[in-house]
Amino acid sequence: MLDASRTTRMLLAAYSRAHFRELFRLAELLDKSPGFSCTFYFGRRYELIDLDLDSCRNLGFGILPESVEEPERRTTEGEFATQTKAVWRWLPSGAKELLKAIAYRRDYRRRLESLDAMVGAHGADVIVLPEDNVASDTSLLIRAGHRNGIPSLIVPFTIAGPLEALEALWDVREHQMDYRLNRVIGWLFPEWVRCHRGRRLLRLPGCRVLSQKLSGFAPSDPWVPNDGCADAIAVESKRLLACNLNCGLKPGRMRITGTPVDDVLADGLRKREALRAQTMNDYGLDPTRRVIVSALPPNQLIGFGRPVCEFKSYDALVAFWVATLRAAEGFNTILCPHPRVNPQEYRHLESDTVRISRSEAAREIPICDLYVASISSTIRWAVACGKPVINYDVYLYRYDDFETPGTVTVESREAFQSAVQQMTGEPDALLELTKKQQGVMGEWANLDGKAVSRLEALIRELATCRE
Repeated sequence: MLDASRTTRMLLAAYSRAHFRELFRLAELLDKSPGFSCTFYFGRRYELIDLDLDSCRNLGFGILPESVEEPERRTTEGEFATQTKAVWRWLPSGAKELLKAIAYRRDYRRRLESLDAMVGAHGADVIVLPEDNVASDTSLLIRAGHRNGIPSLIVPFTIAGPLEALEALWDVREHQMDYRLNRVIGWLFPEWVRCHRGRRLLRLPGCRVLSQKLSGFAPSDPWVPNDGCADAIAVESKRLLACNLNCGLKPGRMRITGTPVDDVLADGLRKREALRAQTMNDYGLDPTRRVIVSALPPNQLIGFGRPVCEFKSYDALVAFWVATLRAAEGFNTILCPHPRVNPQEYRHLESDTVRISRSEAAREIPICDLYVASISSTIRWAVACGKPVINYDVYLYRYDDFETPGTVTVESREAFQSAVQQMTGEPDALLELTKKQQGVMGEWANLDGKAVSRLEALIRELATCRE
């Protein structure tokens, strides 16, 4: 049994800024409790990572590796000496794909050995991840932990399901059946194939599927998020437990604990009036106006294959979005940029009724009267707080994650303008939507302020199992 007086050492893994924000919130709160030590493992460099590294240093959290760079990725061409590159150009495409699979397999093995050494040297009691995704090396980190007798816990940073991956990959050629190896792999391993909008897709390119199968790293269902070998999954609410079960996750590893953001939301709701007055004062906004909080959609017009979007440029999308909210009479608007975007880039959008958030959506949502977003996972926080939501699905992903009585989903410019005008111009309509949302808020989170305490207990339980 783990000695209660002993420090529980946690290794928290971040592969993106969104990952880091959620895990850093957990680390901040645990840092206030006795007996926890936090070190962050950065799986790769990402935009604005230097800000996150500084945040870790400011609170005295450890950082691994000491120099955070892009992990080495050897292309198959790079595996060959210069004199053989001419031969590579003449190889049939099938032979190239097989050689890539061999190279990926060797790369997986190298990375596993490297992570094994790092985890063993650190001596963590529990590894905490924001997700387990076949497209990243999260499964390797979990396996490296298991090699060293270290359990792993997933604290999900978002709502995720197979549809998100299918939409993201739908227009990516490497995941389609144009390649002969992809067709063969799809026939050999049908669990890696799903049909979406009339197109059969592989979860990973065929050479990477083959390398995972050869290495023994492949999950049972690669389309189900977190369906790997993590020891436990912290679940935010009854609603998200049902979502996970519907996706195919087994119930045995899942524990309804809530997440750190729940305690932030709970604290914000308790102090709502004081926080609202302070925020309006800090932002220089009229305190007599009601408040819209809006998560600005990220730029998915480049690299995400969204030709169905009405907007041809991201600047035009943002300009329309902000102008629509600015036109709401009697309302102030607080805009929350996506975590991977520097807020300074949006300062030009500010006006006498519009401000860029100096904090984050989780701290702004409790003070708002209306929340506006585009299929953002932050919508679940607004629902949990009983806030009415306008969900403008500007990229037409058509996810069904946020079908609640208090959420209005629209797909066009005209419908968005109409919904904003109705909710801000007709007090009775906004009040009715608020009442509907408050009727289901308990399904989306338990805002009792004890989510971190439940997570602490789960982490200590996992650490005890290690002993």
